[in-house]
Amino acid sequence: MSRHISRRSTHIRLQLPLTIIVLAFTAVPVELRWPPPESLFRFFEMKLDVPDIAGNILGYVPFGVTFASLGRWGSLGVAATVSLFAEISQLFSVGRDPSAIDVATNLLGTSIGLAITSRWMTAWTLRVPEISIGLRSGMVATLLALGNLGLAAMTTPLRVEEMLGRYIRTPRLIWVETNPRGATMPGRLEAQWTFEGTTQDSVIDGSGNGLSGRMINTPTLTPGIDGLSLKLNGVNQYVDLGDPPALRFTGSETIMAWINSSFFPVDDAAVVSDHSGLGFQLDTTVDRGARTIGFKLASASGRLMARYGKTLLALNTWYHIAGVYDAEAQTLDVYLNGRSDNGCLLGTVTNRQHVSGMRAYIGRRADLSGYEFAGLIDDVRIYSRALSRDEIEADFRTTPAAQSIATPVQSTSEAGDAHCSAPEKAVDSRSIGLVVMVGLLGSVAILGLLPTVSRRALCLASFLIGFLLFPTMAATLPVGYKWLLPVLSLAGGASVAFSTMRIKTAPPN
Repeated sequence: MSRHISRRSTHIRLQLPLTIIVLAFTAVPVELRWPPPESLFRFFEMKLDVPDIAGNILGYVPFGVTFASLGRWGSLGVAATVSLFAEISQLFSVGRDPSAIDVATNLLGTSIGLAITSRWMTAWTLRVPEISIGLRSGMVATLLALGNLGLAAMTTPLRVEEMLGRYIRTPRLIWVETNPRGATMPGRLEAQWTFEGTTQDSVIDGSGNGLSGRMINTPTLTPGIDGLSLKLNGVNQYVDLGDPPALRFTGSETIMAWINSSFFPVDDAAVVSDHSGLGFQLDTTVDRGARTIGFKLASASGRLMARYGKTLLALNTWYHIAGVYDAEAQTLDVYLNGRSDNGCLLGTVTNRQHVSGMRAYIGRRADLSGYEFAGLIDDVRIYSRALSRDEIEADFRTTPAAQSIATPVQSTSEAGDAHCSAPEKAVDSRSIGLVVMVGLLGSVAILGLLPTVSRRALCLASFLIGFLLFPTMAATLPVGYKWLLPVLSLAGGASVAFSTMRIKTAPPN
């Protein structure tokens, strides 16, 4: 008579761990705030960001697969609840950009997951999906946990997203038509918008080159520095200049404008921009702490090169600002009211700049919300050549109202031509997801190596893993979250501990 030996097989149900990971990456506020009015407006703004939409869809396809056992409406209900909770929590988190479109695309991803399940894995609809944990899967989980740990030590999910977006666009940009003026032939005035004439919602280009812009969300025209100016609310009003080849610069460039800010956002306020990591942007910025002029371009290799002003800007004050890139001399300069205002220089100025391939705008950045300009903008000019100091001063002086504008006193400690360190990046709330992921994967690894470990011991182990993350991950989190590393790691580990099932099996005779 043969003797049957029972063995334990450990399985993990996927629903709870998946939900915890999605919430960790999308719903945990990092720096709390009371939702500003502009974030409520943006929530319902129909902004179609293709990479963001693709990420939302792909991120929720597993929801459709994992919750298929609840049926179509049950799984969609769970996905809608999780997605709405995440988007509402983002309203209270600095650095997040919630949107109703995110909810819709998340549900689309869930529907795709349901379609996949019903087509190829019909049996999954009868039970909750689960995976079997053994020695091999435990080793894989160990490697993945170390990979997440290494990623968090070097960068953040936001920076990875920016880098991937840059490299995705770069091959296409090899073939796009660029503006040869300022690079291989003499430059000229490419566009000028004085806002004196409009046709319905069009802003007429006074240079005669036909680069008219389209006003978005009906900004108003009001008396400005010389005639009419564009008045923007800093929320959802701007001018869309399109992506004409004439604004795809690889050589010298000058951007000038008159500005009068009614309030400053928490970050940069873009005056003219097609910037997306690549491309150009003239703005008012707080990259150096104080609010100054900023002129940002991408070098030939796609790295940021920026010149910052050294005069503190005030609200409700007219300024003439200019950014000048001289490709031949490899210089980058900013001017305020006709005078040099050079503060520190970031990066190495190359003899070519990198185009962005994005649409250009007056009053907002090309790829991100939260960088809108609030106030008045007048007489915007873009040249495909580097204007001289005398030309910029003359342009300022020939404006009638300039005679009554006092020259501001340079008030920051930035030294011209000195190199400055890179501006600090905003805290990326998705870094919390990496912490939870490490705790989750660590628990899976422990289960693979020690199948009989108890749930209590598994939770304790994931809590202790959190302490091991301090040397590598604490620097990527805000002060209030540094001491929560063990708790966040525990959240990931507990989702595994309370999703485990141990099934006794006996080998055949």
